[in-house]
Amino acid sequence: MGCLGCNLIELQAVSLIDGRTVCNTCPDWRIECEAREVLRMPLEARREYLEGVEGKRGTAACDLLKEAIKAQWQLSRS
Repeated sequence: MGCLGCNLIELQAVSLIDGRTVCNTCPDWRIECEAREVLRMPLEARREYLEGVEGKRGTAACDLLKEAIKAQWQLSRS
């Protein structure tokens, strides 16, 4: 069975914050994991990390990570 996120062979199924089930190698899962890790950083380190992401991966990738961070933050507050 293929991953619903990246269409690769499913190695281990994981559930995303939006309810989708994807494999543990899916880029969507990586972004969620990265978002949780960024939230553990102090605020200034978080800002520096996001600047680095924007510089290396571009604005669209940085915006996607920021959205994932906001979703994780909101989940932690509910």
